[in-house]
Amino acid sequence: MSRLISLHVQEPFLAFGAGQTALHPKDGLFLYGPVEPRGAGEVRVGAIGSRLGLELLGQWMERVARFIPPHNDRAHHAPFPEVQSTFNLKWPVGPSYRITLPDGELEKRIRYDDPHRRVFDAVDLIAAELKEFKRRSDVRPDIWFVVLPEDVFRYGRPKSKIPRTERLSTPNRLGKKEADRLGEAPVLFDELNAARFPYQFEIDVHNQLKARLLEDEIITQIVRETTIAPDYFARNGRTIGNVQDAATTAWNLLTAVSYKVAGPPWRLGQCP
Repeated sequence: MSRLISLHVQEPFLAFGAGQTALHPKDGLFLYGPVEPRGAGEVRVGAIGSRLGLELLGQWMERVARFIPPHNDRAHHAPFPEVQSTFNLKWPVGPSYRITLPDGELEKRIRYDDPHRRVFDAVDLIAAELKEFKRRSDVRPDIWFVVLPEDVFRYGRPKSKIPRTERLSTPNRLGKKEADRLGEAPVLFDELNAARFPYQFEIDVHNQLKARLLEDEIITQIVRETTIAPDYFARNGRTIGNVQDAATTAWNLLTAVSYKVAGPPWRLGQCP
């Protein structure tokens, strides 16, 4: 009878600023900063969303520029020191460039009864605005925050189902079966070519937006309104969804932002 042998593999150290190492990313960033600090200059932040979404983002950006205490004293809950000292990023207290989407337009499109079209049309509203900004402007934000309502995440995924009472009829709908019947080769009529285009993409708002902006090299950080302002959307004292505490949210979002605008905050070191 064979014996089960277990081995413990020690986690490797992570390398941070000034050649220092630590086992935990938060400890290393708090004590030593990123492994390759970004040069001088404020991070140029753009933001796109509804009026409410942009307002909530501005408040959140202001908040993470200051110390955020831990949710409790458990080991995995750490305070967030603030952006500049943690990631060596000169952080603005609000977006430098704003694109305000029409109120309720995203919520309307994400309720279309055609799954491909509801995701495509919602993404198209955002992608078209970002591409147009790049076309007509000489400035290039380091990163765009895309602030989305909770409904876009709820109904913008492959297995999402919209309640019958909320469904809206999809305008000029072609349908997946007809799009498949037409195939991928160009057809004679431009209207049909355009109508089948949405069915070539994944039914996922996050992934589709990233894919459709890739060629234009537009860097984004997608955030939910309920993530950056859970208390604003709380119902009867309870937040919507599985929302993390403020310090953990700041750590997670700003680590992703730091990676996108300044490179990896740490590198893999050696085993102890």
